Amino acid sequence: MGVNILMFLTSFWIPITWIVLLANVAGLLTSLFGLIIGLVLLIQRVKIARFYMLAWIFFIIGGVFYALTNLGFIPYNVLTSDSKGILIGAFLEVLFLSFTLADKINFLRREKNAIQKEALEIAQANSRLVQEQNQMLEKRVKERTQALQDKNQETLQQNQEILAQSKELQLKSEEIKTQRDYIEERNKELEHKSK
Repeated sequence: MGVNILMFLTSFWIPITWIVLLANVAGLLTSLFGLIIGLVLLIQRVKIARFYMLAWIFFIIGGVFYALTNLGFIPYNVLTSDSKGILIGAFLEVLFLSFTLADKINFLRREKNAIQKEALEIAQANSRLVQEQNQMLEKRVKERTQALQDKNQETLQQNQEILAQSKELQLKSEEIKTQRDYIEERNKELEHKSK
């Protein structure tokens, strides 16, 4: 873009043939730069770089034919006249860039589906874990409840035994009291007789 502005500003002082020559050279350099970027992306194994490179190659070939025709290296013919080379290259570039875009959309869709599948698996695993925890908790509550009921039953039985022993002791205590009273009364009688 900066080169285009520079060419526009200098077109008032520099002959148009030089501007056209500069534009063609700038187009060649831009095309070369786009090709280098594509090659770097291919070397880095970026998946969409293959469609990008095909698109750029067709556009570059069209641009190169156009520039070489304008520079006089290739004679004018049906394919090179009236910018047909660059138009065909641009058409093929758009076609392959649309393939690149479609590939990127499909990649993103697959990635989204994989993430959703993973999230669903995690949610299902969490659900199973919660169910297992609830089952374990229910089992532990039942075991604790049964243990408490058993302990409660044992305590009730011990209380009944203690109550029975208490009644038995009370009866024995009354019996001993009765015997003591009888002995005391007999002692008093004996004391009275001995006086």
